[in-house]
Amino acid sequence: MIDRSAFDLGSHFSAWDVYNDRRNQGTVEYGVRPGSPYFASTDSASGFLHGIPPRWTLRLQPGTCNDPGIVWYARPEEARAAGGPTYIRATLAHQAGGQGYHLFVQGLKLRTTWASTVQVLAPQAGTRVQGDDIAENTVLRNRAWVHADNMPVTEVQRFAALRDHLQVKRVRTITR
Repeated sequence: MIDRSAFDLGSHFSAWDVYNDRRNQGTVEYGVRPGSPYFASTDSASGFLHGIPPRWTLRLQPGTCNDPGIVWYARPEEARAAGGPTYIRATLAHQAGGQGYHLFVQGLKLRTTWASTVQVLAPQAGTRVQGDDIAENTVLRNRAWVHADNMPVTEVQRFAALRDHLQVKRVRTITR
């Protein structure tokens, strides 16, 4: 899921997968949610791991990649023309045991101000206001889900709340 209130799509926005050290072995798709690409945020905080519940069980309004309301496109240009992608998913038909499968995304541009007024759901309820600066040290948490037809539900749930963290730092240049 892409937090479009914090990220614009650059001219080279795209994604690719890597399986067994080879690129483009699965299918990568770009999802567009009807209406606005903005939705209640999964998180925003100052401090790198401030306020994260141990299992990070958030109720996200936009749903997951299995949501029937999301329209999927094979190319990023198609998704842009349909309103702009908010989701990226990768599907691999078969994964051998012990092999990793990775999804890479490029071309996201961090904005200097929030693109839309949205509600923040956690760790504390709040509001991001369109046009306000994205403060230094703000933590943006990217969210991912894992689904596997060949794994018990309890095992898949261990991976159900994957996330990474981006802490906003301003570029500083010193001229002497």
